[in-house]
Parts: sequence; C-alpha cells; structure tokens
Amino acid sequence: MGWPDTEEGRAARCAYLVEWRRKNRDKILGYSRGNSAKAKAARAAGTFDQRRIEYERKWAREKYQRDPAAGRAKAAAWRAKNPDKVREINRLSTLRKHGITPAQWDAMFDAQGGCCAICRTDDPRDRRGWHTDHDHKTGIVRGILCRHCNIMLGHAHDDPATLRASIAYLSQERT
Repeated sequence: MGWPDTEEGRAARCAYLVEWRRKNRDKILGYSRGNSAKAKAARAAGTFDQRRIEYERKWAREKYQRDPAAGRAKAAAWRAKNPDKVREINRLSTLRKHGITPAQWDAMFDAQGGCCAICRTDDPRDRRGWHTDHDHKTGIVRGILCRHCNIMLGHAHDDPATLRASIAYLSQERT
C-alpha cells in the first residue's frame, strides 16, 4: 500500500497507522514485550517467558486458521529439512505416551540384548525403528519388538489363547 509523497498522502498514511494501532493493540504489546508495564511485571514475577510462549502459540494458531494450507506446507517443508529432529520428537512423544523415559527404554532394550524380545532379531524391519510393546489394558510397557512381532501380537489381539492355537495349527503334520 503506497501513499503519494504529498501532504494528503502523509495524512492518509498517518490516519491508517492510527487506526491500525487501535485495532492491533495486542500485537503491538507482543512486539514491544520488553518495554510494556505488563511485561515488566511478568518478568518480575518470573512468568514473562511463559506469557510470551502462550502469546506466540495463540498467534501461530490464529495464523494457521487464516491459511491452513500454508501452515501445512511450512510444516511439511520443516519436516523434510529436519528428519533427525522429527524422528527424535516422534520418539520422545511415543515414550511420553507410554510413561517411560529414553533412559528407561534404552535400559530395557539393553536388557533384551539389543534385539527383539520375541524373535531375537537385531533388525527392527521398519524404517521407523523398534516398536515399544505395551499392554493395552494396563498401559504397562512389556518390551521392545521388531515390526513383524508387534504386528503378530496386534493381529492376535494380545490373546495368549489365539497365539497357542496358532502354534498348534503350525505344529500339525501335513500330508
């Protein structure tokens, strides 16, 4: 938006900026976060960083709601540029969901000998890595599995009777 370099142009620009500042008071406070009285009080109370984080999250949500396609494209570009960070974020998220720390997961995997708890392979057979097996009723982590063993338990619905019947079926002699 350009204004001519005349007295009327400068007056129009000034009126526009006055109106913009009136409508965007919160945004201006966010920009001048270090100078506002609210920011100084928050810094003194030790809540400044949290307030800033909440403001930035709110701003990001609103920006995404205005243009979801651009937000998805930006996120996809970041994921493509940072695959190692994405892998680590996904790992931490999964472990948090299961209620264990990375150190606990590593200790469990080392206790298994660095291999699948069922078939003893050292190949996870999945581009995403090892699977953290857990009891779906209690949420307790049982062990670390390769993709095939994890799928096998899933298809058997974690039912020992189904797995025993499968063993009996495979053990039958065929003629």
